Amino acid sequence: MSEVNKTSSSALKSLFIPCATVFISSFCIMVIELVAGRIIARFLGSSLYTWTSVIGVVLAGITIGNYTGGRLADRFKPVKVLSIFFAICAFACVATIVLNNLVGGWTWLWQFNWPARILLHVTVVFLLPSALLGTISPVVAKMALERGLPTGRTVGDIYAWGAAGSIAGTFAAGYYLIALMGTISIIYCIAAVMIVMALFYGAALRAGKAKVAL
Repeated sequence: MSEVNKTSSSALKSLFIPCATVFISSFCIMVIELVAGRIIARFLGSSLYTWTSVIGVVLAGITIGNYTGGRLADRFKPVKVLSIFFAICAFACVATIVLNNLVGGWTWLWQFNWPARILLHVTVVFLLPSALLGTISPVVAKMALERGLPTGRTVGDIYAWGAAGSIAGTFAAGYYLIALMGTISIIYCIAAVMIVMALFYGAALRAGKAKVAL
C-alpha cells in the first residue's frame, strides 16, 4: 500500500467517529425543528408566523450553542463535554412536550399580538434544546483536530457531515418518520438516541481514564 493510501485510510478511521457524531446531532436538530411546527400547532396553528418562528428560534439556538460549545471545547476535554451534553440534550428534548402544554396555558401571553405570542411560545419551548444540540459540532471539531489531521480537511469533513445529517433529518422526518411514528414518539426516540450517545462518550471517557491510570 502506498504512503498516500495509508494516510487516507488513517484519516478515514480517525474521522469516522467525529463525523458520525456530528451527522447524528445535526440529524436530530432538523427532526426536532420539523416536529416543533406540528407540536405547537395544537395551540398556535400552522401558519407562516409559526414556521418563521420555529426556523428563527432553532437557528438562534444553534448559534448560541456553537458559541458556547467552542468555548467549552477549549476549557474541557471534548469527550467529557459530549458525554454530559448529550445526556442533557435528551432531557431537554423530552421537556419540550411538558413545556409546550405548560406554555399553551399561559393566558398572560394573550396580551401580545399574534406573531409575538407565537415567537415567545416557540422560544420558551425550543430554544434550549436547539442551543444544547448546537454545542455538539464545535466540540466534535475540536476533538477531530486533536487527532493531528490536516486542519482544512478535518473542518471541511465535519461541516460536510453536519450538513448531510441536516439534509437526512429533514427528509426522514418530513417524508417518513412523522407519518410513521407521530410527533411525541419521535421526540422520545430522539431523546433515546441522545442517551445512547451520552453512554458511548461516557464509556470512552472512562476508558481514557483507565488507560491513564495504567
